[in-house]
Amino acid sequence: MKKTEELKRCCIVSRNIKLKKHMIRFVVDPNNNVVVDIKGNLPGRGMWVDCNKELITQAVEKNIFSKSAKKSVVVKQDLVNTCEVMLRKRIFEIISLARRSGMAINGFEKVKELLKSQKCALVICASDDSDGKNKISGMCRMFELPFYTFLKKQELNKVFASENVTYAGIKKCGISDILNIEMIRLKMYFDGEC
Repeated sequence: MKKTEELKRCCIVSRNIKLKKHMIRFVVDPNNNVVVDIKGNLPGRGMWVDCNKELITQAVEKNIFSKSAKKSVVVKQDLVNTCEVMLRKRIFEIISLARRSGMAINGFEKVKELLKSQKCALVICASDDSDGKNKISGMCRMFELPFYTFLKKQELNKVFASENVTYAGIKKCGISDILNIEMIRLKMYFDGEC
């Protein structure tokens, strides 16, 4: 079997075959509850759904998890919101790890300098700020770098343990690759496609 085939799974709702990194895995726990497996490492047979809020909602409403598990399972009504919370939590964990290892910086001028140095992997701008967003996003387009705007300033403040964090830059490293995948998943969760 080719390695690329191992990285793909079939969505239990859309029946589309996609890369695992663009999907969310669910498993049934010992109490027959469907649980979100964001990292994809919980024991049990995985049930994969495209990373799309609407499709996850359909899976809950149409009892698709029971059909896929071939048995009656308990699906909590807040499962869709739990997915978003866990996707965000995973992103915060990765940014926090990057910050502690010196691979994440914050502040408009620092991010601008990181972009100019061409050592930047991706940029995050708080969704509730617009002062320098166009300038930074233009630089990201120029260097063909990902630019994400769906985290709030309050969330970035918490991750960086600082006040008024609007811009964050992540240096090129293994952590940035993982963060980019998770940021794409959160974007897909809302938009449906990457």
